[in-house]
Amino acid sequence: MTRVQFFDFDGCLFDTAYECAVVAWCVRCGITERFQSVEVDRQFLRQFYVLKPYVRYAREYVVFCSDEYLSLHDQASLDAMLSSAGVRSQLESYQERFYRMRELIKAESFEAWLALNRPYPFALEALRCVAESAIIVSSKDSKTILELLAASQVTPRGVYDFSYASSKLGVLRRLRQELGVSLAGAVFLDDNVEHLLKAQESGVRPVLASWGYVAPEQRERADTMGIAVATAGNLRQILRISSPDP
Repeated sequence: MTRVQFFDFDGCLFDTAYECAVVAWCVRCGITERFQSVEVDRQFLRQFYVLKPYVRYAREYVVFCSDEYLSLHDQASLDAMLSSAGVRSQLESYQERFYRMRELIKAESFEAWLALNRPYPFALEALRCVAESAIIVSSKDSKTILELLAASQVTPRGVYDFSYASSKLGVLRRLRQELGVSLAGAVFLDDNVEHLLKAQESGVRPVLASWGYVAPEQRERADTMGIAVATAGNLRQILRISSPDP
């Protein structure tokens, strides 16, 4: 079987939080043009960053369409709101609106949209070093991921989103079955503990990207569950990348 390494995208290779906040704000306000002049409300932005560590999929940004988002503060409160009948029925339609809004923003000025997304230089360089064996598995749409990677001139072995399977665990299992990739002990780098614990069922080695959207209690949970923690200082070692010659 082919040995590979797996990477999440948001909060792992790129800091896309502000871009997501802009898109969510435009959806909330029904903005459809002149995106470069958009100013996101400061209170909205503060709360967006508070909740970002707990959001797993684009559809969950639906909570920001209601003023009730101001009362949310952790995973439990977010999940309680998402499971309510009124919100649950809007999840899929909201995700479609979110993605359409992103494409509108790109269409108006791709360069301006690109500037909303910031790479983690050390993580991107590590990806570049292992690109031939690197597979991106993300809840973000693959089109956007490929656009951002192309702008950074990085081409991994593959990019898979939830159009390939409905969960990261599902993606991993399908890749093993269809492409013959080896999952046993393969590094799976992600900044979301829930995704890591689920992915671990496939046999991969879960590694928390500590520089991403990680709340303190999530870091504690990772420690409790024995999940390895990657930092800017040890990422190359975890990925077994040789140090450059002095």
